[in-house]
Parts: sequence; structure tokens; C-alpha cells
Amino acid sequence: MKLVFLRSVLRGMQKYRDAAVEAINADPGFKCIRMEDFGSTDRPPVGECLAQLEKCDVYVGILGHRYGSIECVSGKSYTELEYDRAVERGIPRLVFRASPDLMVR
Repeated sequence: MKLVFLRSVLRGMQKYRDAAVEAINADPGFKCIRMEDFGSTDRPPVGECLAQLEKCDVYVGILGHRYGSIECVSGKSYTELEYDRAVERGIPRLVFRASPDLMVR
């Protein structure tokens, strides 16, 4: 089974995230991993995100119009750090950008 790491900001993107999870999990050969599913850990959030990404075979990013939570050491968003790690690992990356018409407040 291939594990798919799904990333996007939550605010305003939940219905798109839910649709992506449903589509990914509909194929018995794939399982979606996303931050909501991590559970409790003693790691900092960004550390847990990167640890979960390490297990995955595919990265899927749904990018909206918000940068998202910023990790204080690097000054980068979790999304950017995760994407960079996926690039370093050479795993396939599918990135979808929200339409300019979708402006979430």
C-alpha cells in the first residue's frame, strides 16, 4: 500500500481536504496521512509532520491563499518545510493551487 501525505492549511480548505482524502482512500492501494490523523506525541508539530512524511510515498499539497503556520527556527511554513523534504527525498509531488476566485477570510 502506498502512503500519501496530504498537506494544506485548514482554514477555508476543509472541504477540499476532505474530498482529497476520500478520493485517495477510495483506492485500496493508497492510504492518506494528514495532520488530523497524527494523534498525540511529545514531538513539536513540525517534527511530527516531517516524521510522518518520511513514511510516505507521495506528497499531495493543496495550496490556498494563506501561508499557514510558521516554524519559528526556519521562518518557513510547515507546508514549505514538508514540500522541501519531499523534494530532498525525491518522492512524487502533486501540488494543486486554489483558484484566485477562492478567497477565504
